[in-house]
Amino acid sequence: LSSFTARVMTTWLVNSEGTIVRKSRAGYQEILAAGTQAPDGMRLDRSYSTSGATLADLDSASTFDQHAVELVASLSELRKAPLVEEEYHGPVLLSADASTDVLKALLARGVAATRPPLGTEARTNGPFASSFHARVLPDFMDVVDDPGLKSYDGRALVGAYAIDDEGVPAQAVTLVTAGNLENYLVGRDPVRDFPHSNGHARASLAGPARPTIGVLKITAENGLSDDELNKKLLALAGDRGLTGAYFVEAMAGARSPRLLYRVSTDGKRELVRGAELDDLDQRALRSSVEAAGKDLWVGNYLGEVPETVLAPSLLLNDCTVKRANAKNEKLPYYPPPE
Repeated sequence: LSSFTARVMTTWLVNSEGTIVRKSRAGYQEILAAGTQAPDGMRLDRSYSTSGATLADLDSASTFDQHAVELVASLSELRKAPLVEEEYHGPVLLSADASTDVLKALLARGVAATRPPLGTEARTNGPFASSFHARVLPDFMDVVDDPGLKSYDGRALVGAYAIDDEGVPAQAVTLVTAGNLENYLVGRDPVRDFPHSNGHARASLAGPARPTIGVLKITAENGLSDDELNKKLLALAGDRGLTGAYFVEAMAGARSPRLLYRVSTDGKRELVRGAELDDLDQRALRSSVEAAGKDLWVGNYLGEVPETVLAPSLLLNDCTVKRANAKNEKLPYYPPPE
């Protein structure tokens, strides 16, 4: 269990125009992390964190304690859970919590426009270097980065800011409209077709300013409820003659599920372990998203540059779930003391 508080005040000259940036930043985070080993030696880890711009944004003591109890209980269940043995190809439902981590990993870097090496034809670097005006998401999804959005659903957003680190006022940028990439996040370093900054150059304490998301908001037209998504998941599995499908409740990164359930066609859920999601990449975002939720999860990330992602649940019509290629560790020689 650990807590983190950051208070930073900086002042610097950022350009030849004489612009001076003075900014302060406060961030609060409380983290609980726990780990254990399954009887076969597999390392199992869970964590829970709450973060915000003020202390009031953190969970109350009773709420945090409840999450701690649930986390420890989930580790006990994971130790007894069966392994994923056979490779699976079919529909997978990502909770809003899980999809927030996936979209941050697969989408956020692609919409940040950095100048490519001289002599290349690319507009920018990253996975969306040649995707301007092309489809990157299904046609019922839109994406906006709005650093001026300070709160959502009663929670403060750590990615919000007013002026970027090159002295440019932050702008709300519509990035994806009806699935098509229509814009990039740009700083003062221009790229082809984008000669002017839209106020998204942000810097860590010891690094240069670079285009980065602030508050990335992903929404779906006519989004579905959780119950509707579950029914659609099982309907897709049934149409393919499958005995069940998978539901991801929590992720560790873009492809490693921390809480993964095998869902039978009668709706029964069974916790499983030792899996990874394969072929989950930018192409999957474009072609495999069957439906999305209507409620957004608030993902606050207190890294070197604070970022926020607001994202719905995602139903993928085709994804691979396979056994993780990881070597199990040896069990301790002696049992824990009584």
